[in-house]
Amino acid sequence: MNDRQYKKLINELKLPEDIEKVSKRHGITREMALVLYTQNVIYDTKRRFYKIKGSSAKMYKKWTKGTSLLQLAESHYFPPILTGKLILAHHGIPRKTYNSYVRDQSLAKDPRIRREMTELVKKDIIYSEEGNQVQRERGLMAEAEIGIWLEEMGVGYYHENDLREMGHQKTPDFKLKVPIIYKGLELNWIESKASFGDRKIMRENYTKQLKPYRRLFGPGMVIYWFGFIVPYKEHQNIIIANRSVLIDYGNISVKKVKPEDMDQEADTSQGEMRVK
Repeated sequence: MNDRQYKKLINELKLPEDIEKVSKRHGITREMALVLYTQNVIYDTKRRFYKIKGSSAKMYKKWTKGTSLLQLAESHYFPPILTGKLILAHHGIPRKTYNSYVRDQSLAKDPRIRREMTELVKKDIIYSEEGNQVQRERGLMAEAEIGIWLEEMGVGYYHENDLREMGHQKTPDFKLKVPIIYKGLELNWIESKASFGDRKIMRENYTKQLKPYRRLFGPGMVIYWFGFIVPYKEHQNIIIANRSVLIDYGNISVKKVKPEDMDQEADTSQGEMRVK
């Protein structure tokens, strides 16, 4: 996907109901449209949060006159649950209390607040408990499939939790016990991203994660599960791929390592590693 195609999709994804429309109109999966919508909403939320917060007192006055929290959220194109939190703060509802209403709307004693909280939670597909769960499960699913792929090739790996136990501060999702070779480059680690690699995400991931991984562990690969913007800035010894790499059998092989070399690696590690 190039920049023009990406911007076109983003411009059409304004509300949750646009996800299905964009999916059908442009021939992409609903999951792909949901990922793009989610990322764009999160960007926009961070960018406009303080502006919306500054308007929340006026929004509260409208709420006291009968406009619903959901109507106010949609009129400002801002996530329903976050909008409700900002508005009801003026009603004397603390953050912890509000968060408990998000988890269980029956805790709200005021019938109107209870009803409108139910509307907000149902409408917010990103910041609700269900929305958070969808994003967590997407990440776990992507990691699980990469793990199965490695195991099918007979490649053992250390998970990020193993690396933390060894004292590493920067931990890729998979540190390989035996390098794999992809298009002639030996790879020592794999980072899974259950997202679309837009330019902002790719730039931030390189600076905060991929560059340190390369310094610590050598060449590696990042897999953007839902693809990435092309053309993109290439970085030495870091492969950028999408999930199709898992079936690119013609370009993948496993490096043959002598047993004594594997023993030496284990002896020099900072703690016991667990092979998956």
